[in-house]
Amino acid sequence: MGWEKLKNQPAASKLLQNYLARGRVAHAYLFLGPDSDSKTEAALLLAQAANCATGAPCGTCRSCNLIAAGRHPDVEVLTPQGRFLRLDQIRALCRRAGTTTLVGRTKVYILLEAEKLLPEAANHLLKTLEEPPADTILILVAEHKQALLPTIVSRCQEIVFHPLPPAAVAERLQAAGCSPEQAHLAA
Repeated sequence: MGWEKLKNQPAASKLLQNYLARGRVAHAYLFLGPDSDSKTEAALLLAQAANCATGAPCGTCRSCNLIAAGRHPDVEVLTPQGRFLRLDQIRALCRRAGTTTLVGRTKVYILLEAEKLLPEAANHLLKTLEEPPADTILILVAEHKQALLPTIVSRCQEIVFHPLPPAAVAERLQAAGCSPEQAHLAA
């Protein structure tokens, strides 16, 4: 199962697939919007597509399986340490971004909650965004771009993720253990 995982985000899914099909994958993306699950899923699918032998997330090859398991040495997901993405995390990312790939074709760094970059971390990341290493994709995931430095936003290709439709929210709530009635009311 590949891009169909993004059935509730058809515009974002189609845009990413078009970039891949045309061989026009950017060095940096900014995934924006309230649906964090879909943004993270899209980032992982892009990482799989960039490293899959088929050029699409097949879900069966070694790279796709390693990425799905969170163990691919060329794909890293960064989350805030405490309340922020810190300078030491970004310094380490920038160092690793300058190295060659170990298993796949492309290194992919996914920064979840990118709006939580401390100012010095954001400024350090800017150098890598301005002079991206070859075969490296940076994906910043945020709810709002206003919390990011304008210079960072300007160096990323923006992809907007829309709020989920109520039926999809209810479906996710049921999958999380809510009763159908509770899920319907909450959605």
